[in-house]
Amino acid sequence: MIMYDENNLFTAGELANLFGISKQTLLYYDKINLLSPNYISDNGYRHYSIQQYLDLEIIVNLRSLNISISDIKDFLKDRNKDKFFNLLNRQKHACENIILENEEIIRTIDVIEANLQQKYPHVFDQPLLNWQDERVIRQTDVSQVMDGKARVILYTKHSQNTFHNHKSLEKFVGWSVTCEDFFTQEHPNRSCEYFSLVSNTPKHKSKLQHTLPAGLYLEVYFQGTYYAKVKDLAQLLQNFMQLNQLRPLSKIYIMPVTNHLTCNNTSDYVNKIFLHVEHL
Repeated sequence: MIMYDENNLFTAGELANLFGISKQTLLYYDKINLLSPNYISDNGYRHYSIQQYLDLEIIVNLRSLNISISDIKDFLKDRNKDKFFNLLNRQKHACENIILENEEIIRTIDVIEANLQQKYPHVFDQPLLNWQDERVIRQTDVSQVMDGKARVILYTKHSQNTFHNHKSLEKFVGWSVTCEDFFTQEHPNRSCEYFSLVSNTPKHKSKLQHTLPAGLYLEVYFQGTYYAKVKDLAQLLQNFMQLNQLRPLSKIYIMPVTNHLTCNNTSDYVNKIFLHVEHL
């Protein structure tokens, strides 16, 4: 029978107090075979040796660096300087990746705030003619045989593929309809594609990329939903083009400006409708 000098051992409470952890943490470490007491006395007290004190010092310090318990357990089985440096370097790289991810989140938040603070004409339902430089959009064609659910799925894929996860909040996804469907009002709600404005950089080069040419664009800002106002919008644009001798050169593009992201009531939505035009 092994005899223990309890005067040279630490109780669980003493050891826990030394390192500012709870006795429950020590119980957990014992349960997962990371650090077990040297022996348990007849009265149930758990006792730890000097060597276990040293092991716990390593555990507590490595945990303070957010190193996983599994990595610590593996290190304690066969500790050496090279293994220690590798452990630290892996955690350093993990932290650097977290920093990069958080910096990207901060950048995205800055973009979202900038987009939300963008000014737009507060005169709604007023046609405006503006010259626009060339712009790049990413578009996804919508099949006319798709039902509502399939369209939602395609919309989501377009949004996530364009902006990647949380960055889909950076910009809204718009849609377009053909001039025939829009102005004849036969199928004014039948979208033919989803689109997103993107920066004209090589990283966005893809078969889904399309260029909106520089030129004269007719646009209207309006409140509410497109579906509720499409008939009035078609008449408004048609009258304006006839009066100013304009003809359309593109599809009709509808782009949300303020939507469900910041509004509960659809009557507070703000949308922009635009199309490329030229003088007759």
